[in-house]
Amino acid sequence: MKRLVISIFVAVSSIATFAQNDSILSAAKAINNMPDSLLPYLKSEKKQQLVEMAMHHSHADIGNELDGSTALDSLSADYAVLTPNSVSHWQIAILNAVDGRRVLMLVQHHNIPVTTSDVFFYDEHWNILPSSDFITVPAPASLVSKPTQMDADEFARTCSLIQPPFIEARYDHSSQSICFSLSSPLLQKNDLEKVKTILVQKYVKWNGRKFE
Repeated sequence: MKRLVISIFVAVSSIATFAQNDSILSAAKAINNMPDSLLPYLKSEKKQQLVEMAMHHSHADIGNELDGSTALDSLSADYAVLTPNSVSHWQIAILNAVDGRRVLMLVQHHNIPVTTSDVFFYDEHWNILPSSDFITVPAPASLVSKPTQMDADEFARTCSLIQPPFIEARYDHSSQSICFSLSSPLLQKNDLEKVKTILVQKYVKWNGRKFE
């Protein structure tokens, strides 16, 4: 009788723990609940299959409605790297806010072929939140700097080579920081090397309220 009571107690505790964990927003749950408007060519059952595969393997991919594949390259409790198609990849992060909220951040990288990034924020139900509440994307002019050995006219000419200026935003999960930089444009080798000498990076870090 005592063993039966203990067994029932363990079973109930396990169910309660599972239910509690399932109620917490995680990267896996976020992908499973991702609305079709964001990823229309991957049906919900395939999203679930992709997540289940990634939980058992370091890399998972599955066929999508574009006759291509969608891959989940990394998955942890609060971070995932998703490659929805051949020209883009996404970083999905769960951010803990000081007010107790969990904020979903989606960084979309588009390779066209120069990389450009968009940063979006959502609540745990994928309702869009104002990005300006959480981050200020730097102006392109703040991501270049004139080397001391370069004169003003040469600097201006070199800046003019970066047209249009595509901003790349790389999220680092371990430090919860984002690195902003200008993507190197498609240029001849000499011009490209010159452009690289003026490019600078800007880092912002999550402080529980926003990236600063």
